[in-house]
Amino acid sequence: MKIQMNDILALCFLMMLSIEIAGGVKCLGCTDVGPDNKCKRKSYECTIGAWRFCFMQKFSKSNKIVYIKRGCTSFCKTETRIRSRYRLKTWCCYFDYCNSLNVWY
Repeated sequence: MKIQMNDILALCFLMMLSIEIAGGVKCLGCTDVGPDNKCKRKSYECTIGAWRFCFMQKFSKSNKIVYIKRGCTSFCKTETRIRSRYRLKTWCCYFDYCNSLNVWY
């Protein structure tokens, strides 16, 4: 049985549509996550639908974490960016509370 690219694309579209219909994926939101993995300021919950992501970002300078934030976004790329002494690590995911992991390490 030969699977064509159109079949794969249709399947991916249906999977993303099912996320939207099922009420979406829940993510945690916080602009300042502390070492205990709790939000230092007001936390919130956001819901993503098709073609959206939960994310976490860790910003560090000279190998020390400056801040960690998490939330929902429409564009996300899991990557590490390095600029002189600064490092920004971004994680993207799309299942319930996938951005709740403690990344203080």
